[in-house]
Amino acid sequence: VRWFTPVDWGPIAASYLGIVGIGALFLAVGIFASATSKNQMVAAVVTFFCLLVLFSCGLLENLVNGASAKKVLGQMNLWQHMDDFSKGIVDTRRLVYYATGVSFFLFLTSRALAAKKLSAKGPRGWVAQGSLLSAGVLLVAALVGIVNYLGMRYYKRFDWTSSQIYSLSDKTLAILGGLDRDIDITLLLPDGTPLHDSSKELLERYAAKSPRIHFRVVAADKNLIEAQRLVDKFQLSNLNVV
Repeated sequence: VRWFTPVDWGPIAASYLGIVGIGALFLAVGIFASATSKNQMVAAVVTFFCLLVLFSCGLLENLVNGASAKKVLGQMNLWQHMDDFSKGIVDTRRLVYYATGVSFFLFLTSRALAAKKLSAKGPRGWVAQGSLLSAGVLLVAALVGIVNYLGMRYYKRFDWTSSQIYSLSDKTLAILGGLDRDIDITLLLPDGTPLHDSSKELLERYAAKSPRIHFRVVAADKNLIEAQRLVDKFQLSNLNVV
């Protein structure tokens, strides 16, 4: 292909990295489902349901108003993950999510296999050891939540494009580094438009470089109630504003 047109290998490498991460997560979910059932059809249905939930999180991000809920759903938004990777943007939050997700489901798989062994020892052994297994799962789930929380607070975004089109200028970095107070930004644009996507990506870059930048995205075409509230509050003449 490079004989006919210049090829930027950065986005290609980033896309493969994203595919490996998502593929590993899906495989871990499938392995867990297979460990919980002897029937492969049941395991396939369980896997499909789990993956459907993961994919649905990305659709729910634009329908909630709470800042915390948006951050959590954004962390699980596989659609946004692959969009970033395809552009050549490598975000450490995505890598943390995949690593912890794979580790968690593999841990659940080991616990499911251990539970099957305990069930062969009779009810008494199951009650005694089953409580320990449940406590272990809860502790690991809490650990996964803590790691992802830290990953969302302290993260880096790397621009793998050859022309560094998703990197900030030195002047912009100096301005962000010199901020002495928090800045709250609300992006009010219809979802899926080029201006919406580019503006959101730019705000992501700002937030990654300065902890004083806080922004939220309100999809004007999906979250109509919140969009109308902002229009009334700030006396906006249209919905295409930042």
